Amino acid sequence: MYYRFQPKSDPHLKMMPACARILKVFCFCLLLSFSACGQSGPQLGLVEGRITLDGKPLTDATVTFIYSGENGTTSSGSTDANGHYFLKYTFRKAGAMVGHHDVKIEIEGAAAVRENQGKKSETGNNGIPDKYREPGTLTAHVKTGRQKINFDLSSSP
Repeated sequence: MYYRFQPKSDPHLKMMPACARILKVFCFCLLLSFSACGQSGPQLGLVEGRITLDGKPLTDATVTFIYSGENGTTSSGSTDANGHYFLKYTFRKAGAMVGHHDVKIEIEGAAAVRENQGKKSETGNNGIPDKYREPGTLTAHVKTGRQKINFDLSSSP
């Protein structure tokens, strides 16, 4: 007896296009759910700016934004040779939490010695007035999206 292959009469082959469509929809939904996993966490705004002291760029300074709300955390950044900083929320995430922040700015270590040439002055040993190291003297409000927040500091008490 001779067996002839007839695709129209085999019920498994008729179901194949429907199974392929269901599989495609399932894979798409799975991919979509995985892509949304990385978006958890607080809402952040990207913050950058420039810090000057008496009109000159403040180099090697650390700027820290301290979130004023509940369950908040800090964001920080360092200034470059032009006084420019860019905040980091975590090692991998840029920005700061949206809302009100107290800001502190300080210079530590070798940079402070360079600023003061090794001498203690009214500005303390960090090269800038102590009031800028205390949270509350400087404040900032972070919004969603990109923004520039500059600080013009003065060495006079």
